[in-house]
Amino acid sequence: MNSSSMKSKKPANNGQEPLLEEWLTLFHIPGLGTMRLLSLMDAFGTPTKVLGSTASELADVVPDRLARRITKAQADPLVQAAVEQDKGWVRDSWQNTIFTLTDVDYPPLLKAIASPPP
Repeated sequence: MNSSSMKSKKPANNGQEPLLEEWLTLFHIPGLGTMRLLSLMDAFGTPTKVLGSTASELADVVPDRLARRITKAQADPLVQAAVEQDKGWVRDSWQNTIFTLTDVDYPPLLKAIASPPP
């Protein structure tokens, strides 16, 4: 197999799911682990809706302090630096890919476990 045919093996989304930045923002919020993130996804449906919610809306699902942290995440320089680092890693090589729960290429068996990585 030559290198050009190997390069065609990049996932269908080219490692850039439409909501990748929002997923990464949520992933990098200190204190927001997998279980809480999955609870937020159950309650709000999409990362965009989670990030667009008020602290009081989020506090129905997560503790108040974490709810406030989520509402400030898109303006948090540390969170955004981590997001940019991850996006840069994806851009660095055709082999680098980040899959999220809503990604068409997310491994089905991994998605089937009780608390799949977001």
